[in-house]
Amino acid sequence: MARPRLKSEILSEGAKAFCREIAGQIAYGYQPSVTSKYLEKGLALEDEAIALYNHVFFTDLAKNTARRENTWLSGECDLYDGQRIRDIKTAWSLATFPKTSDDVHCTEYEWQMRAYMQLWDCDEAEVCYCLLDTPDDLIGHEDEAMHIVSEIPAHMRITSKLYRRDPQLERLMVEKIEAGWECIARELKQIEADHPA
Repeated sequence: MARPRLKSEILSEGAKAFCREIAGQIAYGYQPSVTSKYLEKGLALEDEAIALYNHVFFTDLAKNTARRENTWLSGECDLYDGQRIRDIKTAWSLATFPKTSDDVHCTEYEWQMRAYMQLWDCDEAEVCYCLLDTPDDLIGHEDEAMHIVSEIPAHMRITSKLYRRDPQLERLMVEKIEAGWECIARELKQIEADHPA
């Protein structure tokens, strides 16, 4: 979550731009589709990634299919065992696979885990990156050596980052969400004013 330029502001310029984008989607009734080869691989191999996780950590976790919501958030984590949330990410290639837990850390994923911890009332959430062979139809003209990785020992093909629940950060998240709603409402009023019937 980016910090605003001024201490008196709650939202960063990037957050305000995102709110403007959401307001435009609401006003004009559209939702952009998000597709990429990276996302396609992750969706295609999600079950295989969960199987790899279970194999390496001697667990028998199944894909969570429950979506939870509260006043501010809505989400569906990948795995939940009653104590810890795990969110499975599939690396595009050996070159993009995070080799250390510090490499896994990403602000967006951290806040995603914090949202899940709040929704599931859970104290720990972990982002787990898995490295799996890329399907042939997605490799294209890239170097196969970066995509055919099953010869690497299984335990070397999972890297994770653990986050612990922090009530202070949850309060900040709620504050920013509420400020975002206010920003969207202002933008919707502006769009309406700029386009009178």
